[in-house]
Amino acid sequence: MKYEVFLTTDAEEDIFEIYEYVALHDSVGKADTLLKKLKETCDSL
Repeated sequence: MKYEVFLTTDAEEDIFEIYEYVALHDSVGKADTLLKKLKETCDSL
């Protein structure tokens, strides 16, 4: 059964901060991949 997932504003800000951290300390490509996988995971719920 699939569920509709809603992210709170705080959760969205946390995800963006994680993205920025990975982009700054590793690479933008890896940050993009991480963001894509997080979105895919939320969409699969």
